[in-house]
Amino acid sequence: MKKLSRSLACALGAGVLSLLAFNSFGQANHFYAKFDVGGGVAADMDLKEFFGESVGNGTIELDPGLRLGVAGGYWVTDWFAPEVELGAVMNSIKNFGGSSQVEAAITQLPLMINAKFQLPNKTIATPYAGAGAGFSTTVLTADHLQLGGTYVDGSQADAVFCWQAFAGVRFTLADNMGLSLEYRFLAADGANWQAENVFGTTTDRIAFGDAKIQTVSIAFDWRF
Repeated sequence: MKKLSRSLACALGAGVLSLLAFNSFGQANHFYAKFDVGGGVAADMDLKEFFGESVGNGTIELDPGLRLGVAGGYWVTDWFAPEVELGAVMNSIKNFGGSSQVEAAITQLPLMINAKFQLPNKTIATPYAGAGAGFSTTVLTADHLQLGGTYVDGSQADAVFCWQAFAGVRFTLADNMGLSLEYRFLAADGANWQAENVFGTTTDRIAFGDAKIQTVSIAFDWRF
């Protein structure tokens, strides 16, 4: 009985110590939410197919666009956090396979699982970097998109694999708030769309090549 009591006391003591350690660990590491806004520059994309039309120079040029993002994560240690992120990057199409008859835009809506790392230090500036993977809903929105004798309007979406790498510097505003300057490189697989109604074309498909977008944004985060 004494042996059993001693074992129970040891187990209880270990449990109390574990709870105290977990509590102090939880106080030092926090959940956080983040919102960012900025701009993005997209590399030229390949035009692979447009309803069977000759694709001309086969290049899609994009104007600089807008980036928005929201994310949430948890600092497992003072240097590592897993993170879930939803973003949006919209770029208008400037030139479409050599045709300037364009009123259209490409929007990437990436949903990512990120691994984020930071370098703790005693200053107000904390550098960080990370990478992630997921999928992007690639949306083609066209008021008028024409190549040769074929044009299209409307919007269509396709889900594709994507990945990203990012780096930035966070500046402490308060114990639980910060402002960051962040650079991000996003790469998404090529998307293709099928038209609902086609007349006089040899195919019903539009296909683009891979997307590569670089963005710079300002991010605000709140830890709790």
